[in-house]
Amino acid sequence: MDLASLKQNKWVRRGIVALLVLLAFWVIAWLAVPLIAKSQLQKIASEKLGRQVTVGKIDFKPWTLELALHDLRIATADGKQPQLAIKRIYADAELQSLFRLAPVIDAVSVESPAILLTHQADGKYDIDDILAKLASGPPPDPKAEPARFAIYNISIKDGAVDFDDQTVKRRHELRNFVLNVPFLSNLASQREVKTEPKLAFVLNGSNFDSAAFTTPFSASRKTEAHVQFKGLDLVPYLGYIPGGLPVKLQAGSLDADLKIDFQQATTTGLKIYGTVEAHGAKLSDARGRDLLGFDSLKLALADVRPLESVFHLSEIALANPQLVVARDASGQLNLMATDPATGAAEKVAPLPAAAASAPAGKTAEKPKLKVQVDKLALSGGRIGWRDETVKPAAAVDLTDLGLDVTAVTWPMEKPAQFNGSTAIAGASLKFKGSATDKVADVQTEVDALPLSLAAPYLAQSLEPTLDGKLSGQIDIAWDQPSLKFKARRLAADGLALTQTKTALASVGRFELVDAEVDMTKHTLNIASFTATNPKVRVERDNEKRWMFERWLRTPAGSGGAKDGAAEAKVAAPKPAGAGSAKADANTRPWALTIGTVAVDNGSL
Repeated sequence: MDLASLKQNKWVRRGIVALLVLLAFWVIAWLAVPLIAKSQLQKIASEKLGRQVTVGKIDFKPWTLELALHDLRIATADGKQPQLAIKRIYADAELQSLFRLAPVIDAVSVESPAILLTHQADGKYDIDDILAKLASGPPPDPKAEPARFAIYNISIKDGAVDFDDQTVKRRHELRNFVLNVPFLSNLASQREVKTEPKLAFVLNGSNFDSAAFTTPFSASRKTEAHVQFKGLDLVPYLGYIPGGLPVKLQAGSLDADLKIDFQQATTTGLKIYGTVEAHGAKLSDARGRDLLGFDSLKLALADVRPLESVFHLSEIALANPQLVVARDASGQLNLMATDPATGAAEKVAPLPAAAASAPAGKTAEKPKLKVQVDKLALSGGRIGWRDETVKPAAAVDLTDLGLDVTAVTWPMEKPAQFNGSTAIAGASLKFKGSATDKVADVQTEVDALPLSLAAPYLAQSLEPTLDGKLSGQIDIAWDQPSLKFKARRLAADGLALTQTKTALASVGRFELVDAEVDMTKHTLNIASFTATNPKVRVERDNEKRWMFERWLRTPAGSGGAKDGAAEAKVAAPKPAGAGSAKADANTRPWALTIGTVAVDNGSL
């Protein structure tokens, strides 16, 4: 076909005209859209936000529907620096947007966004004026359908946030912010298309990484998320912990590797599994004194469903805990201490009557709490006890504490098994057994425990000091309310009462075999009692007082032993039937039975 015939063909001429028109439209749009869009965007955005909004330049390619904004900035209220700065925003739209009457975008990329935010000392934020401007507009129509869209390859990279919280005098820095969402849509034809978002950033020097698999606009809203971060320093966030608590966190860091499954069907399901670890934690009481510290605490979550009150942990591991339990001169434990600046701990306000009472209609039954811990391990523990209520102050330290517990459940349908050991003032203590919340069987073994540990408490009522070392095996059986002790063998070596370096009474070795104590029935049965090398000097002075009476301290304000005896004589007896059965059991006299008594090489 020659050129003349082409000119005579009207369809060819129309095609050429259409092509020329399209080319002209592209050229006009390519030249005009950036200028018009930049001018209108700066004008309208500045009016809507009440802040100066500037754009460096806009690139538009009408033949591919690609749009790029460069150097977008929103100024602070004083206009001296950018509140928000974005290096580049890129969007690649599709022609399908025209046919679907909804935006269909192949790619959206936001590069190097930087946000500056300040929480002022008066509690206000420096963007409150922007929020007020936006809120002053017409409210959205609650009946309006949500906008439909389909956006592919959403990417935010190299983001940064500087948050200056003047209320707690802390600055927080978010760096290397990355968010990748390959696809996000609520169009009917794409509702089941799955997205795999990724979120990563560095917060105050701590790395955070995550990935997810989700269908957010499907009926089930199924999400599978993987969250990871390591070495999250807790110090920058200590100012956000409310005051008035009996315990204060001083230092620590967190690691986490968690997977989260979420699905909403007839009921909402949320499942969490993975590990959470705390390192280098230090806690103090309300007055700033050392309370608890540990090297690491690991929680291995096997199946945690908080919405169903199900908590299954495969392991809890605590390494090198250091606990200090102290009681001051007034008798207050440091675990319950209050901040002297605020005084006593505030009481929790009771619920209003309307809230406390059950609603008239039938309410949904709350799931019962179910807890399962397969293994609990504690190693390298140290517990210090300090008591200033006695003079001299008591100090006892448990070192090298180790504990292994298995099969812990709640409700406790079966007993948990445990075993452990520790050292006290050079003596060793071992224990094992099983227990529930109502029944316990414990077997203990102690070797060379110094009785001098009890000296500060005995000194309140006993003049001489007690020395010696205790060894033996003791079994404890508790079946609520019954409590029994059985000493398979219990021996005290070097038992002595001394005063000013003079031995008042002593026993080379004191030994009990198969001694049983029933705390409920008030019975003590001893199969065999042996005392080797006992020595005691029996005296009575000219006032007819025995030597053991002089050993006892007289409580302040009392009239002595005679007055006490007189008071006992004149005490009125209780009326018959006045006491309860429980009170009668507590006042029941003790019954003592000794099978064999042996004394060797005694001196009286």
